[in-house]
Amino acid sequence: MNLETTFKFIEELTHIDCSKKTIFELMASTSEELGELSREILIEEKSFGNNYKSVDEGSKAESVDLTICALAIFFARGGTVDEFVEIANKK
Repeated sequence: MNLETTFKFIEELTHIDCSKKTIFELMASTSEELGELSREILIEEKSFGNNYKSVDEGSKAESVDLTICALAIFFARGGTVDEFVEIANKK
């Protein structure tokens, strides 16, 4: 599956998910994923107080989780794949 197909799949799932979740629940999920990513990085870097812990999914996997949640918010707000590309190119 290529990136565009993956984005469209996330967009489709977001519209299904939005029938059950509010934008605030999507935001809470995104915040949770950011925390999980932060924890994984602290563990991987053996940051003070985290050197005894073991990596769960790893920062790469948590980065993908965070990205999916952020994309869900984008699509829930009416964004499209083409619009994402346009905005990303400006950034």
